[in-house]
Amino acid sequence: MYEYYFFHIVLILYSIIIYKYREKISISLKLMDFPDNLRKSHLEPTPCVGGIIIFPYFVISIFLMNNLSILKTKLLLIWLFLFASFFFIGLLDDRYNLSAKTKTFILTLILFITVPLDKSLLIQSVDLKDIKLFISLNEGALFFTIFCIYFLYNSLNFSDGFNGISISISIYFFILLLILNQSLHIIYLSSIFCLILVLIPNLLNKIFIGNSGVSLLSIVLSILFIENYNNEKIYFDEIILVFFLPTLDAARITIERIINGRSPFESDRNHFHHLLTKIIDKKYIFIIYLLITMMPFLLSKILLATYISFIICFLLYLIFLIYLKKLKK
Repeated sequence: MYEYYFFHIVLILYSIIIYKYREKISISLKLMDFPDNLRKSHLEPTPCVGGIIIFPYFVISIFLMNNLSILKTKLLLIWLFLFASFFFIGLLDDRYNLSAKTKTFILTLILFITVPLDKSLLIQSVDLKDIKLFISLNEGALFFTIFCIYFLYNSLNFSDGFNGISISISIYFFILLLILNQSLHIIYLSSIFCLILVLIPNLLNKIFIGNSGVSLLSIVLSILFIENYNNEKIYFDEIILVFFLPTLDAARITIERIINGRSPFESDRNHFHHLLTKIIDKKYIFIIYLLITMMPFLLSKILLATYISFIICFLLYLIFLIYLKKLKK
C-alpha cells in the first residue's frame, strides 16, 4: 500500500500545478468555456481542466489494483482503453464542440468493439429484488449493456448544468460503491478523493470538469456498477433507484424534444436543475439535486420495497415538475 500513498502525494502535486496554471493550460489547449447567455449561464470564461485533473487518479488506481492482483491484466487493458477513449473524446468535444451525432457514433462503436471482450462487462440478465423477477437477456445482452452505458453517459451530461451537480452526485455514487463492495476500495477511495479536490474550485467557479470529466465519470461508474451487479452486490432495480433522477430527467427531456418536433440532441434550458432556479438560487441547486438523487435508493433501503420507492419517487417527480413548469410560465 506504500505505492498507493506515494502516487497520491504525486497526484496531489500534479493537481496543484494544473490548478495553478489552469488558465494558461486552457488557453493553450483551447479548453476555455465561454458563456453564451443561453445554455451556459456562467459570467466569465472558465478553464475546463477538471477532467485533466481527475483522469490520472483513475488510471493509476487500476494499475495499482492490477499490481495487487485485484484486477487481472486483460481487464486492466480493457478498462484503460475505455477510460482513455471516453476521456479524450470528451476532451475533443471541449475543444472542438463535436456534434452529438458524431460523439454517439464514436462512443457506441468503441463500446461494440470493447464490451464483448470480457463477459464481466456484460449485463447478461435483469434480476429484480422485491418483485423476484429474473430475465435472461441471451443474445440481447450486448445491445442492452451498451444502451445502459450510453444512457448513463447522456444522463450525467444532461445533469451537468450548474456547478457542483455532476461532481457531487458522482461522489455519492462512489460512496455507495465503496459501501457495497470493499474489494475494489482503491479506485473508490481515489475517485472520492479526486472529486472532492475538484468540487471546491468548481463551486467557486474556478474550473469546470468539462465533457472530458463527465464522459470519464460515466464510463467509470458504468463499469463499476456492472461489476458489482454481476457479483451480486446490488440488484438491477436498486441501480435504477441509484440513478433515478438524472436518468428519469434525461428520458423526460428527450421525449419532450421528440414530441415537440425537435432533435433529441438539441440543447435547451428545460432540465430539472434549470427549472429549480425558479425557487432556489443556482449556487445552492447542487445541494437540492444531490438530496433528491439520494432519496429513492435510501428510501428503498430504510423503509420501502424497491418498486414502491420507484412509484412514490416517480409521482413526486411529476408533481414537482408540473409545479416548476407552472412557475416558469
